[in-house]
Amino acid sequence: MAQVFSFRIPQALHFGSGVYRQLPALVRARATGRILLLTDPGVAAAGIAPQVAEALAAAGCAVARYEHISPEPHLDEVERCRSFAARQDVAAVVGVGGGSVLDAAKIVSGFAACAQPLGDFVDRESNGFGPGLPLFLLPTTAGSGAEATAGAIVTHDNRKSRLVGRYAEPIAVLVDPTFTRSLPAGVTLASGLDALTHAIESYAARRASPMSRLYSREAFRLCLSFLPRVIENGDDMRARGKMAQAALYAGIAVANAGAGAVHALAYPLAGRVRIAHGIGNAILLPHVLERNVAASPDAYAGLLEEDGTPLETPCGSGALLDSLRGFLATLQTPARLSDFGISARDVPALAAEAYGIRRLLDNNARRFGVSEIEALFRAAL
Repeated sequence: MAQVFSFRIPQALHFGSGVYRQLPALVRARATGRILLLTDPGVAAAGIAPQVAEALAAAGCAVARYEHISPEPHLDEVERCRSFAARQDVAAVVGVGGGSVLDAAKIVSGFAACAQPLGDFVDRESNGFGPGLPLFLLPTTAGSGAEATAGAIVTHDNRKSRLVGRYAEPIAVLVDPTFTRSLPAGVTLASGLDALTHAIESYAARRASPMSRLYSREAFRLCLSFLPRVIENGDDMRARGKMAQAALYAGIAVANAGAGAVHALAYPLAGRVRIAHGIGNAILLPHVLERNVAASPDAYAGLLEEDGTPLETPCGSGALLDSLRGFLATLQTPARLSDFGISARDVPALAAEAYGIRRLLDNNARRFGVSEIEALFRAAL
């Protein structure tokens, strides 16, 4: 019997070098008033946000710029941005940045018609108010896949929390790989590892479908083939383009299949130490994978084989776990949480918080109790 599933992607996807130039026409077709351009200081300093603002202004759009979104933003930051958008009486929202900026843009757009504090909607579905502002997303990293997902992650009460609603979805996504060219190697690595984790987790997720696995598999293949190349040479624009595709495909896969235990364990780290989300994922990924494979040996079989033929990867073919460990070692990825200040005394609190993130743990290929989660954290120290 065929599996019953549904599938969603952004309303319109535009991809390629220079594709940001299509933004003004897309915006003018949906909004006639002032446009909120939401970004962060780094993207502004790199000249990317001004580039987009100039394109909008040249097309006759009035632009209000907001550049005060930090990495892993607190809910209060996003609330201040929402107030700024209301004062400016904006007609549409354009998010230009990494996952944090894109998630903030989704919240500002999706909750524009809601007078309640954002804190009232943390970690629950929020569809009880009118449509939000037209939203356009332009990612400047290749990793989070936030351009393809409806949910938004923010820091609230010293932990990562989620806001989601049916109105927090973009009208159009414009993925311009040239926007990632100036990324430092460390950010490129962390972003790429986030995409890799999305690909692997979504493939074996309980909500995965044949269609979501197509995106997971291709994202995984692209990460293995092109992440080492772009780390070695940040000016390799073919590799940059392929990693932008990988992040988009992995984001689409996660939007439909969801993530799993790796993300559940990684989220509590953000409230305790300064560790890039992708790096935290990569440290935990082999340990979770090892236990998932032990419980369900075939859960990831399709990732390493295509039509029965082993894929050629930079770390060789063979078992996924061995390939992954070799791949991470090749990239010189940090392998221990203790390198970031996490110690054994932190484990009980980390495990308790991770165990409470049911939307991720219940979607994992196997079930984990609190004691097993503690064991996972200890193994990663």
